[in-house]
Amino acid sequence: MRTAFLNLLTKGQAELLYLSIVAVIKAKFGGLVVTCSLSA
Repeated sequence: MRTAFLNLLTKGQAELLYLSIVAVIKAKFGGLVVTCSLSA
């Protein structure tokens, strides 16, 4: 039971971490695209 709970917790944390990383990458990539179009 405790192991299952820990696995669930880890899965939730991993998902949150993945989502935040994706959000950061999207934000940086979006800023990069805007910068490039402004320069062009």
